Amino acid sequence: MKLTKTIITTSDGSKTIAIKEWNEHYHSTHGAIQESKHVYIDAG
Repeated sequence: MKLTKTIITTSDGSKTIAIKEWNEHYHSTHGAIQESKHVYIDAG
């Protein structure tokens, strides 16, 4: 199965990779920067 990968812009203006066939994103579509800040700074 070939996967279609695209780069999308998230709500905070950062980029993430989306895989169409799985309906999945590497980072939250709300924002990769926002997600990383939460995971590594606020909760870390």
